[in-house]
Amino acid sequence: MATKKAGNSSGGGLSLHGRFAPGSEVRLTKASGPEQMRPGPADEVVDTQTVDEDGSLTFAGTQPGERYFASGQIGGVPVNVRMTGRADDEEGFTSGYGGNPIERGKRGDGTWVDEPSRQELAEQAELEAIAKRSKDDD
Repeated sequence: MATKKAGNSSGGGLSLHGRFAPGSEVRLTKASGPEQMRPGPADEVVDTQTVDEDGSLTFAGTQPGERYFASGQIGGVPVNVRMTGRADDEEGFTSGYGGNPIERGKRGDGTWVDEPSRQELAEQAELEAIAKRSKDDD
């Protein structure tokens, strides 16, 4: 599980899986109510956790029914996740679901990110043709 850095251990806990990168630090702040859309500078910091290598973390010191924000960064961009406190023995609505799977992305030229682009393939074919011509000349 995630390593605890700050906060108290009373009350329930909140878990978050697959949202933030492993090793990143995520801060849980208490919201003033359901109408609040993002955390403010004066909001109470409840807990701070470091994401495990499997992408999960658990916050301590939360109260059932209270609203919270988990704030961290993904690729240098700040991200806020709205959460609602639940009792320890109550299963959350995401119970039984794993982390978010990494989906394949596409480039603008239609190739997949994890495969060589059309430009890379054309350059490779050109280099092979040059190597073949120089080999035939010898």
